[in-house]
Amino acid sequence: MKLAKFNYTDLKGKQSSRKVLVMSTPTNKLSGIDVTEYSDEDIAEFAVEFDRLHDEYLAEVDNLKSIYDMKHNYRQFLEQSIVDSATVHVTRA
Repeated sequence: MKLAKFNYTDLKGKQSSRKVLVMSTPTNKLSGIDVTEYSDEDIAEFAVEFDRLHDEYLAEVDNLKSIYDMKHNYRQFLEQSIVDSATVHVTRA
């Protein structure tokens, strides 16, 4: 996982130094699994199983965030308001 460190100015003009574990970065692309070549039945079966696994994953992530008291720490930062940014890869010590 990547850790970004930067100075941020919010929409009210308040400045702060931030450290963020990066979940996604700004982009102009639509991302997804291309299923053009598959039947509607296969797409539906895959989608149901994918949603089930994704729900399990999200439940586990919510549990982890609760353990570390980070359940309400998800934030979004406007790219144009970030300065002095540095990103490092977080590894186990």
